Amino acid sequence: MIRSKYFIVLFFLVLIACKTQVELSEMSWFLGKWQVNESNSFEEWESVADNLYRGKGYKIRKNDTLVTETITIVQKGKEVFYIPSVKDQNEGKPVAFKLISKNAEELIFENKNHDFPQRIIYVKVGEDQIDARIEGIKQGFFSEVKFKLKRVY
Repeated sequence: MIRSKYFIVLFFLVLIACKTQVELSEMSWFLGKWQVNESNSFEEWESVADNLYRGKGYKIRKNDTLVTETITIVQKGKEVFYIPSVKDQNEGKPVAFKLISKNAEELIFENKNHDFPQRIIYVKVGEDQIDARIEGIKQGFFSEVKFKLKRVY
């Protein structure tokens, strides 16, 4: 009787451990091209390998495309990292944010050691809409910036 109880507990622990492993393919809902806040700014994502998504943020001015950031999302073992490089921030060097929470409609990436933001959040509102935000402590106060992304393709 005691052995069967231990087996049941062990079985559920293994199930929970398996469920917490993240597969990058489960995050494919944000692949594509997205217009930000109905402006001339866009975010574009593509899958380049089973463990790697590549993205960029850019603005269109007249006939020019100005890339404002490049981003990779990479799966390393059981962990997933969102790694942006922004030209005028952090000397243009990449900063890694670890995926700390994921469900079917929300991704939360965090780096508590980064100045601002400390969190990057994507929420799937529908097939063609994502609400995104960056948040954290800035100059001693909580701050957040919200973005509405609408699928272009």
